[in-house]
Amino acid sequence: MRTIRLAPLFLCPLLLSGCWFFDFGGGSAADGTAPTITNPALAPGTLRFTGGQVTLRADVSDAGGVAAVAAGITKPDGSQETVALANTAGSTYGAVWTAPGNAAADGRGQQYAVRFRARDAAGNEATSDPLTLTVQAATTPPEGAPEF
Repeated sequence: MRTIRLAPLFLCPLLLSGCWFFDFGGGSAADGTAPTITNPALAPGTLRFTGGQVTLRADVSDAGGVAAVAAGITKPDGSQETVALANTAGSTYGAVWTAPGNAAADGRGQQYAVRFRARDAAGNEATSDPLTLTVQAATTPPEGAPEF
């Protein structure tokens, strides 16, 4: 007759549930959820023709941790600029960006599209809807206006 030996009873729960040195594919699933971006804002939303500083901010959260937050700025000529945002308090990220002046001679304001992007520790990414920044055109006094 053959004898079959079983593992001691105190090891059975470890073998069945998995423990720190065994990986049976159980446990938590990989993070597939992108960060959440709320309250994206820029202030001011309109600048005089001289341009100036714009405060960019957004609240970003993720259960697995936020790795990076940035604002992607699309300029009037279609070129792109990326501004890294720093964690300022709690889940709020912010930065200050300087918009250039509007030197266009066509009399129209220049518009910039600003999208906030966030990446979590697992590499998932989220992008906000665009916000618009306008740098006004330099205004020319109407003909016949008095000169000072």
